[in-house]
Amino acid sequence: MKKSNKHCGNCGSPFVAKFITHKWCSLKCRKIAYNKRHPDNPHTRHNWYRYGLSENQYKELLAKQNGTCAICKKPEITTKRRNGNNILQSLSVDHDHNTKKIRGLLCNKCNTALGLLEENIDTIHNLLKYLEVNQY
Repeated sequence: MKKSNKHCGNCGSPFVAKFITHKWCSLKCRKIAYNKRHPDNPHTRHNWYRYGLSENQYKELLAKQNGTCAICKKPEITTKRRNGNNILQSLSVDHDHNTKKIRGLLCNKCNTALGLLEENIDTIHNLLKYLEVNQY
């Protein structure tokens, strides 16, 4: 982990960046800077705030995956809210919790399944074996 001295891209304060890619002194400054650039899109703001992923980068990743989930290959879905309004449920940004690197975009079901399996490859292999042995 390489540290470097930088100035915040929002407030200009000097700070020591844990990673060379860090541009803001705090999450608050990161959020403020992004909200200035993208005032109308809460989904985009969330991806930027949480993962450092811009709207264009999200769109590029979505295009690379042909607009579908990286696991089940299904597209984004429209869901009906309790108030009767339909809303497009965007694919979720999947990332490695240890390295923080983005792996791809997942639908809600695949993202939830991966989380419930705790991203444990042995458990996932055992699940596949179980399904293969118990096919009817």
